[in-house]
Amino acid sequence: MSLNKGGTIMYLMKPGWKTTRMGLTPWEEVDGKKVLQTLEIEGRRCYKSEGRMTEDSCYSFMKNRLSGKIKHTALLDHLHITAEYICDRGVSHEWLRHKLTEILPSGCVQELDDFTPMAVCQESTRYCNYMKSGGVCFIMPPWINIPEGNYFEYGSKEYYNFLNSQYVLKDGYILNNIEILWFNNALYSEYTYLEMLKNRLTPQEARGELLIKVKTEFSVTCSITEWRHIMNLRTDSAAHPQMKEVMRPQLEEFKRKIPILFDDI
Repeated sequence: MSLNKGGTIMYLMKPGWKTTRMGLTPWEEVDGKKVLQTLEIEGRRCYKSEGRMTEDSCYSFMKNRLSGKIKHTALLDHLHITAEYICDRGVSHEWLRHKLTEILPSGCVQELDDFTPMAVCQESTRYCNYMKSGGVCFIMPPWINIPEGNYFEYGSKEYYNFLNSQYVLKDGYILNNIEILWFNNALYSEYTYLEMLKNRLTPQEARGELLIKVKTEFSVTCSITEWRHIMNLRTDSAAHPQMKEVMRPQLEEFKRKIPILFDDI
């Protein structure tokens, strides 16, 4: 994201994600077959069947661990994947509920689910001052198609008079009724937040004026076991549309990169 540093400007963008690494290995260098072979080594230690390993035995071995008679998904805890996200606060709040699985008491989750801890780092509205960083950024949902980019400068005539212009944004884009409501809602949220800062409130005091659609960035590291659980929930037809917008493409990338481990989702 590139904000205009010449002034404080509202910025609109679509959500995004990036799988960054497996362990310390950059994601683009991850070899799917080697991933399966590593898990096979750990698994065969349990059965003392190391002598049955061949160049390609990892495929059938891991397939049986996930879907055969002998299910052994705990093997997947040996490898961890890290990903980064840019989304709105509504999606991040829902996403990061998965971190609660490491502190939930017994009986709060299904006994058959094997939950593992998750590491999370997230952009903080307590400490980030969006007046100093160029302006507030809002995430557009799938049903809003306003062009991405910088909009009105805070304090400008266009900023205050947008309601009177009603329909047309930059590049001649004409807003529909839903987009007008959505845009004005974001504009007023930013205006109130920035006015609070201008009147000497701290970012943590002013942040209550920001809408749930404000942009946030966070990174997550968890085991393949937990990634499978997350993908099962967050790519399902019942998942929130904005969640599916981010998670379904990432699931397809997982499937392309690593054979078998996500094929049943």
